[in-house]
Amino acid sequence: MDEIRIDLPICEVTLFEDRAKVRRSGFVEIPAGKFQIIIPDVSPVISDRSTIAMSTDEENLSVGGLSVFRFLKNREDLESEIAGIEKDILNKQSELSDLGERKKIVENTINAQKRILDMTSQEISVDIAAGIALEEKKRGLWEELDEKMMSLVLDQFDIKMESIDLNSKIEDLEILLAVKQTPSTRCDASIQVDVRAGKPGRYPLDVEYVVPGACWRPRHRAVISGDTLRFESDGCVWQNTGEDWKNVRLSFSTHRPTLGTEPPVLSDDRISTLKKTKMDIVEFREETIDDAGFGGGDSAAAGLPRLPGVDDGGIVRTFRASVPASIPSDGRPYRVDIGSFESPTSSDIVVTPELSAYAFVRSIQSNNSEYPILAGPVDLIRNNGYVGKTQVLYMAPGEKFTMGWGPDPDLRIHRSNSSRTREPGGLNAWEHTDYTVENRVSNIGGESKTMTIRERIPVTELERVRVKFNTKDTTAGFTGPDENGIIEWPLNLEASERKSLELVYSIEVHKKVVGV
Repeated sequence: MDEIRIDLPICEVTLFEDRAKVRRSGFVEIPAGKFQIIIPDVSPVISDRSTIAMSTDEENLSVGGLSVFRFLKNREDLESEIAGIEKDILNKQSELSDLGERKKIVENTINAQKRILDMTSQEISVDIAAGIALEEKKRGLWEELDEKMMSLVLDQFDIKMESIDLNSKIEDLEILLAVKQTPSTRCDASIQVDVRAGKPGRYPLDVEYVVPGACWRPRHRAVISGDTLRFESDGCVWQNTGEDWKNVRLSFSTHRPTLGTEPPVLSDDRISTLKKTKMDIVEFREETIDDAGFGGGDSAAAGLPRLPGVDDGGIVRTFRASVPASIPSDGRPYRVDIGSFESPTSSDIVVTPELSAYAFVRSIQSNNSEYPILAGPVDLIRNNGYVGKTQVLYMAPGEKFTMGWGPDPDLRIHRSNSSRTREPGGLNAWEHTDYTVENRVSNIGGESKTMTIRERIPVTELERVRVKFNTKDTTAGFTGPDENGIIEWPLNLEASERKSLELVYSIEVHKKVVGV
């Protein structure tokens, strides 16, 4: 059977959490009869079972068997290249070691020079105190020592910058060495497809296969300009499959093909009874309140824990890149635009003194796109400057959500708490403890600030443990507590103003309860 070698370019790639599906498309021009189509330079880590070939013109071109062949490259050239990289790494490391020795010498010289300067300064001070005029010789010595000190400091800075440059070059060489030692650099692969053409012609041919060594994760960028927030979503792609993806259509899927479809193996749950004790054994516990957004949308992820991979809210999602992209096989991250939207936004300041002594600025906006926002990191840009990073959870279309923009530098918060316990006595079987929490908030800036102060009181689930909120002694103006015990105060502080807020509550515990 005659062979025909063709270049079948990669046109589309669908990325999953830990692999990718590659599609090659093109045309083959063949005479009538049976032929073996050879597609060279494919990934050597290709999954043989996933490889399929097809033609949209099945009447004139029938596709038969398919095989994947792998063969080693010229090892001598590869080993020589690897040896050269390893030698370069050793040379750079030797230079870095020499720089370390130079750094020690310069630091020791600087310390000695400081001591000489201190001694000279003391001598000059004694002479001036005694009324002795400063000699030209001592003045020249001081200037000489000062110039030498400045030269040493500049040498120290140059050594530091050279060390940073060498470390960067060593890191790049180590990455290159790791790439050269992957299977894709040691062997090549090709796909052989058996076809039969009913008549001579130019026919379409598609080949699909799955490769490991590729993954994607969502990454976002939020830009605030005035009262408008622009939210951009990217797919961050890594791939080291052994074949470069040049100008391909990318799709990002949350489908998990690695998950099995078999039901889990069930084990027996043994149920037993225990004699009820006269004492109730309890303990305090902290609970995280899941609050992905403010509602207003069909959020499939509400109340669900975050997944270790891509959180899609339990529904498989597929996102398409807005433009074709090129992703080389080097294992480095590349960001590809998925989509963006704009939303009106408002900002406020939230203070949770129990968790942090900082007042945090947050923005409130809605997901105005047709697609959900996947959970992931967000780069924050405000006033044309980089602010920092935050995280966003899964947000359905139309869902309102918040993002933190870091602490307000003009606000200071100090939290203190005290308690007083009264033991049960006589016929009283309850232990009574009063708690007082005081928050002092200061505005050291030149503008007024409006914020929300959030505190909490414990929430009980037992009849023998009572929590009473003292509304009389608590600073007025609060709302709550809600079902989670959260209490909020709206607070306005003028420039250089300070206010104090007090939260007072009590806990009553029956004497038959232990652990509180």
